Amino acid sequence: MPEKMAHVSETVDPVQVVLSASKGLPPNQRLVLVHYVTHPKRDRHGTVEETNEKLAGGLGWQPTVFSRTCKELIGAGFLEERRRVGNVRYYGLTAKAIGRKAKIVPLRSVG
Repeated sequence: MPEKMAHVSETVDPVQVVLSASKGLPPNQRLVLVHYVTHPKRDRHGTVEETNEKLAGGLGWQPTVFSRTCKELIGAGFLEERRRVGNVRYYGLTAKAIGRKAKIVPLRSVG
């Protein structure tokens, strides 16, 4: 009987994490999430420094379809607006999208 192969990598594949976290979403929404997690212009905080028009072009989509899908993902809690420069908005994945629980800090009353 052959031996089991050792685990090849101890690192977690971010694409698999996003796909696992988004199991119930439609394919277009899942594709946008994978596009965000694999995009080369992601900063260290996960914000993708690219316009929606360019991101849509990377998928071969019309910008309106991409923007609508992003709005749906914002509503579902998978994307969030991170920065705005003029009328250009930059988005990033939320804790929900990357399979983490959001950190909730209880507020204290002053005085």
